[in-house]
Amino acid sequence: FDEVEPVRENILGTRISGMGHTTGMVHVDFVPSMDRAAFDLVLVARNVSRTQGTQGPVTVHSQGFTDIGARRRIFLDDRTVSASPVTASASADTRINGINVNSRFGKRIIRRIANRKIAESKPQAEAVAESRARDRIRREFTNQTDPAIAQFRSEFQNREIGRAHV
Repeated sequence: FDEVEPVRENILGTRISGMGHTTGMVHVDFVPSMDRAAFDLVLVARNVSRTQGTQGPVTVHSQGFTDIGARRRIFLDDRTVSASPVTASASADTRINGINVNSRFGKRIIRRIANRKIAESKPQAEAVAESRARDRIRREFTNQTDPAIAQFRSEFQNREIGRAHV
Protein backbone atom coordinates (compact mmCIF):
# COMPACT_ATOMS: atom_id res chain seq x y z
CA PHE A 1 0.00 0.00 0.00
CA ASP A 2 0.97 3.61 -0.48
CA GLU A 3 -0.85 6.33 1.50
CA VAL A 4 -0.27 10.04 2.01
CA GLU A 5 -2.09 11.60 4.97
CA PRO A 6 -1.95 14.82 6.94
CA VAL A 7 -0.25 14.77 10.33
CA ARG A 8 -1.98 16.66 13.14
CA GLU A 9 -0.77 15.90 16.65
CA ASN A 10 -0.06 17.53 19.96
CA ILE A 11 3.01 15.97 21.55
CA LEU A 12 4.34 17.29 24.86
CA GLY A 13 2.45 20.55 24.39
CA THR A 14 3.75 21.16 20.87
CA ARG A 15 1.28 21.49 17.98
CA ILE A 16 2.61 19.40 15.12
CA SER A 17 1.35 19.48 11.54
CA GLY A 18 2.56 18.29 8.18
CA MET A 19 2.30 15.32 5.84
CA GLY A 20 3.14 11.66 6.26
CA HIS A 21 3.76 9.11 3.52
CA THR A 22 3.34 5.43 4.44
CA THR A 23 4.42 2.59 2.18
CA GLY A 24 4.36 -1.08 2.97
CA MET A 25 3.03 -4.50 2.24
CA VAL A 26 1.05 -7.31 3.84
CA HIS A 27 2.20 -10.90 3.53
CA VAL A 28 1.28 -14.29 4.97
CA ASP A 29 3.52 -16.35 7.27
CA PHE A 30 2.45 -19.96 7.72
CA VAL A 31 2.70 -21.19 11.32
CA PRO A 32 3.30 -24.86 12.23
CA SER A 33 0.41 -26.32 14.21
CA MET A 34 -0.56 -29.89 15.09
CA ASP A 35 -4.30 -29.46 15.62
CA ARG A 36 -5.36 -26.77 13.14
CA ALA A 37 -4.14 -24.58 10.31
CA ALA A 38 -2.58 -21.32 11.43
CA PHE A 39 -1.10 -18.39 9.57
CA ASP A 40 -0.18 -14.79 10.32
CA LEU A 41 -1.19 -11.76 8.31
CA VAL A 42 1.87 -9.53 8.63
CA LEU A 43 2.10 -5.82 7.84
CA VAL A 44 5.53 -4.24 7.36
CA ALA A 45 5.57 -0.52 6.57
CA ARG A 46 7.44 2.74 6.92
CA ASN A 47 6.07 6.23 7.40
CA VAL A 48 8.17 9.21 6.37
CA SER A 49 6.83 12.54 7.55
CA ARG A 50 7.76 16.18 7.14
CA THR A 51 6.33 18.27 9.92
CA GLN A 52 6.61 21.48 11.80
CA GLY A 53 5.99 21.84 15.49
CA THR A 54 5.13 25.16 17.08
CA GLN A 55 5.37 26.10 20.73
CA GLY A 56 5.51 29.75 21.70
CA PRO A 57 7.76 31.75 19.37
CA VAL A 58 9.63 28.62 18.18
CA THR A 59 8.82 26.52 15.11
CA VAL A 60 10.79 23.32 14.61
CA HIS A 61 10.95 21.74 11.15
CA SER A 62 11.63 18.02 11.22
CA GLN A 63 11.53 14.80 9.29
CA GLY A 64 10.33 11.60 10.95
CA PHE A 65 10.95 7.98 10.05
CA THR A 66 8.65 5.45 11.72
CA ASP A 67 8.93 1.74 11.02
CA ILE A 68 5.61 0.06 11.79
CA GLY A 69 4.45 -3.50 11.89
CA ALA A 70 1.32 -5.46 12.70
CA ARG A 71 0.58 -9.16 13.01
CA ARG A 72 -2.66 -11.11 13.32
CA ARG A 73 -2.85 -14.88 13.63
CA ILE A 74 -5.69 -16.67 11.83
CA PHE A 75 -6.78 -20.17 12.87
CA LEU A 76 -8.73 -22.67 10.79
CA ASP A 77 -10.00 -25.96 12.17
CA ASP A 78 -12.65 -28.40 10.99
CA ARG A 79 -15.48 -26.20 12.32
CA THR A 80 -14.58 -22.52 12.11
CA VAL A 81 -12.19 -19.68 11.40
CA SER A 82 -10.96 -17.53 14.28
CA ALA A 83 -8.38 -14.79 14.79
CA SER A 84 -6.20 -13.44 17.55
CA PRO A 85 -6.08 -9.73 18.42
CA VAL A 86 -3.68 -7.60 16.38
CA THR A 87 -0.24 -6.95 17.82
CA ALA A 88 1.60 -3.87 16.60
CA SER A 89 5.06 -2.34 16.80
CA ALA A 90 6.52 1.06 15.96
CA SER A 91 9.98 2.58 16.09
CA ALA A 92 10.39 6.32 15.46
CA ASP A 93 13.43 8.41 14.60
CA THR A 94 13.14 12.18 14.22
CA ARG A 95 15.66 14.51 12.61
CA ILE A 96 15.55 18.25 13.12
CA ASN A 97 15.91 20.16 9.85
CA GLY A 98 15.69 23.69 11.22
CA ILE A 99 14.44 26.03 13.90
CA ASN A 100 12.68 29.35 13.32
CA VAL A 101 12.27 31.92 16.08
CA ASN A 102 9.44 34.41 15.66
CA SER A 103 10.55 37.12 18.08
CA ARG A 104 11.87 40.63 17.72
CA PHE A 105 14.33 40.31 20.57
CA GLY A 106 16.52 37.59 22.02
CA LYS A 107 16.50 35.28 19.02
CA ARG A 108 19.90 33.76 19.82
CA ILE A 109 19.05 33.03 23.43
CA ILE A 110 15.62 31.61 22.45
CA ARG A 111 17.26 29.43 19.78
CA ARG A 112 19.85 28.15 22.29
CA ILE A 113 17.14 27.30 24.85
CA ALA A 114 15.04 25.66 22.12
CA ASN A 115 17.98 23.49 20.99
CA ARG A 116 18.56 22.33 24.58
CA LYS A 117 14.85 21.60 25.19
CA ILE A 118 14.56 19.72 21.89
CA ALA A 119 17.55 17.52 22.77
CA GLU A 120 16.15 16.84 26.26
CA SER A 121 12.60 16.03 25.13
CA LYS A 122 13.36 14.12 21.91
CA PRO A 123 13.40 10.62 23.50
CA GLN A 124 10.11 11.25 25.31
CA ALA A 125 8.49 12.79 22.21
CA GLU A 126 9.57 9.80 20.10
CA ALA A 127 8.15 7.41 22.73
CA VAL A 128 4.79 9.23 22.59
CA ALA A 129 4.84 9.12 18.77
CA GLU A 130 5.66 5.37 18.82
CA SER A 131 2.83 4.65 21.27
CA ARG A 132 0.32 6.58 19.15
CA ALA A 133 1.55 4.87 15.97
CA ARG A 134 1.15 1.42 17.60
CA ASP A 135 -2.39 2.26 18.73
CA ARG A 136 -3.31 3.65 15.31
CA ILE A 137 -1.89 0.71 13.33
CA ARG A 138 -3.47 -1.83 15.72
CA ARG A 139 -6.87 -0.16 15.26
CA GLU A 140 -6.53 0.24 11.47
CA PHE A 141 -5.22 -3.30 10.88
CA THR A 142 -8.08 -4.69 13.00
CA ASN A 143 -10.63 -2.62 11.08
CA GLN A 144 -9.19 -3.74 7.74
CA THR A 145 -8.85 -7.45 8.55
CA ASP A 146 -12.10 -7.99 10.53
CA PRO A 147 -14.41 -7.86 7.45
CA ALA A 148 -12.18 -10.23 5.45
CA ILE A 149 -12.00 -12.68 8.36
CA ALA A 150 -15.78 -12.52 8.85
CA GLN A 151 -16.36 -13.17 5.14
CA PHE A 152 -13.86 -16.06 5.15
CA ARG A 153 -15.56 -17.53 8.25
CA SER A 154 -19.01 -17.22 6.65
CA GLU A 155 -17.91 -18.80 3.36
CA PHE A 156 -16.09 -21.59 5.22
CA GLN A 157 -19.09 -22.39 7.43
CA ASN A 158 -21.50 -22.26 4.48
CA ARG A 159 -19.25 -24.65 2.60
CA GLU A 160 -19.19 -27.01 5.60
CA ILE A 161 -23.02 -26.83 5.94
CA GLY A 162 -23.35 -27.66 2.23
CA ARG A 163 -21.13 -30.72 2.68
CA ALA A 164 -23.14 -31.92 5.69
CA HIS A 165 -26.32 -31.97 3.62
CA VAL A 166 -24.84 -33.96 0.75
